[in-house]
Amino acid sequence: MEQRMSEKSESMPRQLIPRAFKYLETKQISEAIETRELIWSKLGLPEEITPTYIRFFINTVDLGRKLGINAGDEERALSLLQTLENSPGRENDVAKITWLLARLYLTTEQFGKAEPRCKTALELYRKTNIQQDDVLTIQRLLANILLFKGRVQEAFNISRTEMAARKRLYPNAEKTAGSICNHGFILQHFDLQGAAALQIEALELANRNGYKVQALNIRFDHYITLLKQGQLEGLDLDVEGLITDMEQQNGVLPDIISRAKGLLFMVYCRQGNFTKCTAFCGKEMDVYQKEGQDEEYFETMSRLGFAMMQNEDLDQGGKHAQVALDWMRENLGDTHVKTLKAAFHLVVLPITRADYERAGWECICILEHQVTTLGLNHPDTVATQQTIDMILSLRDKK
Repeated sequence: MEQRMSEKSESMPRQLIPRAFKYLETKQISEAIETRELIWSKLGLPEEITPTYIRFFINTVDLGRKLGINAGDEERALSLLQTLENSPGRENDVAKITWLLARLYLTTEQFGKAEPRCKTALELYRKTNIQQDDVLTIQRLLANILLFKGRVQEAFNISRTEMAARKRLYPNAEKTAGSICNHGFILQHFDLQGAAALQIEALELANRNGYKVQALNIRFDHYITLLKQGQLEGLDLDVEGLITDMEQQNGVLPDIISRAKGLLFMVYCRQGNFTKCTAFCGKEMDVYQKEGQDEEYFETMSRLGFAMMQNEDLDQGGKHAQVALDWMRENLGDTHVKTLKAAFHLVVLPITRADYERAGWECICILEHQVTTLGLNHPDTVATQQTIDMILSLRDKK
């Protein structure tokens, strides 16, 4: 009788989890979010934690990571981990939840918490003799955590080892293409040309084996490298085509599409095409407003304000950027990565008005938060450091 009741209580999540991921794959985001909330309401924390429950729990948290909604997940995972750690014979499950926490911390950019959890997970997986593929995946996660903490050489060494192992053990696997591309992302900090070559190798592997979603992700990383190399001619058309392909391909996560649109914004700015940039942001804001996506709406408003200020519309552009920043501070917090990005956009205003003291002070405040929350080597931190150098140069020439 008790077994039947247990099976009945788990039947609802068993039906709902694949449905939620299908919604995500087909870009029915609101339905995916609603279904995930229903899963949590049914899942709870039972007296007997079965392997099925562990699988449901991990899938639900990972779904939230991909949707960009993580409220309460850290507390749920920590509570489950504490229960498992106090239960003998649950070493494998402890390893899985520890790894899950490391992924969650990286997604929410809590790098200080991510590193020790990731290292513990790696040690546990090696002890419990779980699949080599999982060990390599955790190694890649650790490399990325270290990269964002500014420990580039350590990240490079771990990533290179992980990539070599995958190429030897799983030469045609989808994760191998991702590993090669990821190592190229880290290599950008030393050698842009070498990074581009690795990304092309990864793209050829993905295309050859029909890994369509992976190929789109690799194209995104490759276009970032081209932007860093200053290869701007035709890059706007390439990124526009990438966004179209992503929107038409099932399985591409909403976050990567949003990041691709952010890349297009940067390409337009680097090309000096602020008129096109302004039109693009305005169109995106209309879409987000209709869909009720407040965070994306105000993130795009910040970009719009930045583009308008660059196009010498300081008053209106400054108003857009300030409204966006105020919303993010109130709803996301002062140290959230998007809040810091919005504050950085608004620095254009005092720079353009030659108020270098104020611009420098604002950049230093932003930088202090970025170093703490993102690390020295995060692209946003580097951009702020470069802007401070530029402000000091302009001030000295004044």
